[in-house]
Amino acid sequence: MVFVLGIIFALVIGVVYLGYRLQHTSDQGDLAAAIEREVQKATRHFECGGLVVGVYKEGKTLFKGLGSIHPDNPVAPTADSLFQIGSVSKLFTASTLQILCDEGVLSLDDTLDQHLGKHLPLASPVKHLTLRQLATHTAGFPSVPQALMQKLSSKVAQQQLMDNPYKELELADIWAYLQNPVDLKKTGQFEYSNYGMGLLGHILEQASGQGLADLVSAKIFQPLQMKHSGMDLNHEAPSQIMQGYTDKGCKQAQMWTFPVLAGAGAFYSNAQDLVRFIQANLASNTHLSLSLQKTHAPQMSGKTGLGWMQANALDRLVGNRHILWHNGRVGGFAAYLAFDQQQQLGVVILSSRSGDLNMLGMMLMRQLRTQSWKEPASV
Repeated sequence: MVFVLGIIFALVIGVVYLGYRLQHTSDQGDLAAAIEREVQKATRHFECGGLVVGVYKEGKTLFKGLGSIHPDNPVAPTADSLFQIGSVSKLFTASTLQILCDEGVLSLDDTLDQHLGKHLPLASPVKHLTLRQLATHTAGFPSVPQALMQKLSSKVAQQQLMDNPYKELELADIWAYLQNPVDLKKTGQFEYSNYGMGLLGHILEQASGQGLADLVSAKIFQPLQMKHSGMDLNHEAPSQIMQGYTDKGCKQAQMWTFPVLAGAGAFYSNAQDLVRFIQANLASNTHLSLSLQKTHAPQMSGKTGLGWMQANALDRLVGNRHILWHNGRVGGFAAYLAFDQQQQLGVVILSSRSGDLNMLGMMLMRQLRTQSWKEPASV
């Protein structure tokens, strides 16, 4: 018993010491070099595809690209290279909700019955779900309802399901589930839901009279000069579009399409545009920035803002106590955004391999928090 207690005590001391070391890194005075080291460490086994990192601190930005854009264009990607961003799209959907609320078009506590009940016979359990609950993943909807998964499985062979899983869904499938939500979970608890955020996108469209792509462009992309963000890559230069790869080997992946769940993951962007989005979230000098700041406050379960995720246990362990973040993964792409309002810094990571970027994101935020820009050499 004493031996076991000794081991537990040693482990606790070790975790506390590790946390202290991670949170109290000495400043080496060269942030760019620290970013370079973290990126090289994280991508040492990177055999194909490309990655771009963008950081912002103290009014300065830095972009780092490595790998290649496409087999037919084997040059390193830049801040202008285009990636699918998957679930990072949810930030634009939730932010647009807040903007429409500030304009008096919607209220966060509007119910599904208010917006859909006149045209759709809603099941009793979903009538009183709110837009706030959709934007904070607390409505009780599963990530993808079982009925929708069954349809996808019937249309596509199991081994091909993840090639482009949402392409077979139709709007009728979205509405039908609201009439018979057999796997709806307890309302008020965090349950990450692609369906819920996709449904919110449709409500934004109905309330505004615009398609989601045009609505987000008008409310966010155009004001922030995010000129290369949207849903339709046909408007972009092919030389800037990244070829995506799965996270297993170097298998090329096709672009995912979201015909009826666009609010959950349909957008593409580049590092330049997403750094602008972070800067707007850090600012407080425009009506748009003030709306964006409202999305940061902890909501409902405390795990999210509107769209944004709050710092988790690992974030806190490395000292990133005050960050907000979101990630995204689709067939051949991954993305990660984070910022710290208190310290006025942020990071964007875009990858054309569908791997987890969370650890790299946490380490880059740690470097941004603890390291300073290199002073110019004196003459």
